[in-house]
Amino acid sequence: MKTAAAILLIAGASSAHAQNTVTVGPGYQPGQRSARKLVYVLPKGWVADAAAAREAGIDAVLLPQGRTLADTHAAVTVAFQGKDAKDPGLSDLRSFVRVDMQNSLASQQGIEATRWQPNGLDPDRVPFMSFELHGAAGSKVSPQHVVYLDAGDGYFSVSLTVERREELKSPEYEAFFSSLALR
Repeated sequence: MKTAAAILLIAGASSAHAQNTVTVGPGYQPGQRSARKLVYVLPKGWVADAAAAREAGIDAVLLPQGRTLADTHAAVTVAFQGKDAKDPGLSDLRSFVRVDMQNSLASQQGIEATRWQPNGLDPDRVPFMSFELHGAAGSKVSPQHVVYLDAGDGYFSVSLTVERREELKSPEYEAFFSSLALR
């Protein structure tokens, strides 16, 4: 079963020579495009890094200005996976999220998922599911907010990864997720 969530692992400021890494779900097929466009308002001082997105094989990488994927303390990754009625893991949003979450939970030891929903994202306007992923204190799991959106022809996964879990509560990140829309 194919999945598309891109997960950024933040090495952390205390890691002397560690590098941040982006991983995608098994079977992810880069280069797929939706007929719809995902639009959003970047957090103030953030930019899109097209080169990093190409290198990671995903749709978008958003970073604080002046940072790279290798040295950032926070990033947003966006990936798209097309629907496939023949693949039970790609047939509908709920199945896609279930398979993707199973892969995430299996690939990162100590990861936990809790329900979270952006305040301004209306499920009546765009079908979505969202979670907060985190680990126990001292674990190597990078805290994340993940939103999966059903574009009709596939699924966008939008992940914010930060260094410390309390950073997820930042109003700028809430505003970013609340701005997500499909055109």
